[in-house]
Amino acid sequence: IGSAQSLHAMVHEELSLSPEQDQQIESLEQTFAVRRKTLEGEIREANRELASAIRNSETTGPEVAAAIHHLHDAMGALQTETIEHVFAMRKVLTPEQRTRFDEKISQALTSEAE
Repeated sequence: IGSAQSLHAMVHEELSLSPEQDQQIESLEQTFAVRRKTLEGEIREANRELASAIRNSETTGPEVAAAIHHLHDAMGALQTETIEHVFAMRKVLTPEQRTRFDEKISQALTSEAE
């Protein structure tokens, strides 16, 4: 969903978080950053597997298919955890803040699709 940096900046700069909200969001972001780094490493590993499989294959055989499956699994896990992180952050926000947050998320999702 868009750039993590732009979402982070919007949450902290535009939503007028209370100190308690800021602390809760920061904790969520730190936890997610660790998980995201792990999953991004898994994606890099899957890409290396795919590169190796392509180098060692003449056609799309079992080795290539397995590497593609690994890559899709890793990418899907990152996407799922990103969405779970978004919902966790939403729980910390007031209804007014949540409306602005949702607008930003919606813009990020629809602008990428265009």
